Amino acid sequence: MKGYDSDVGSAARLREWSYHEAVQQGVFCDLSQSRLDLTGLVEELDAAEYTGWVVVEQDVMPGEDTPLEGLKRSREYLYELGL
Repeated sequence: MKGYDSDVGSAARLREWSYHEAVQQGVFCDLSQSRLDLTGLVEELDAAEYTGWVVVEQDVMPGEDTPLEGLKRSREYLYELGL
């Protein structure tokens, strides 16, 4: 699981940004702000009776809070999703 901003992703493709430019513009974002349907993903996992691991990749947003603060926020969001 990884937060993704599809608007920034579209701009990156259109403007042919490098990977690093896209990251600096915020293509990867907090899980709670992701354009991906993480709620739907969790519902699908539940429907499939999945009991394995879920891997979350945590990014540190440029110019934002500390890694620990971001981790706490992501963990809280994951609890809200039922994980």
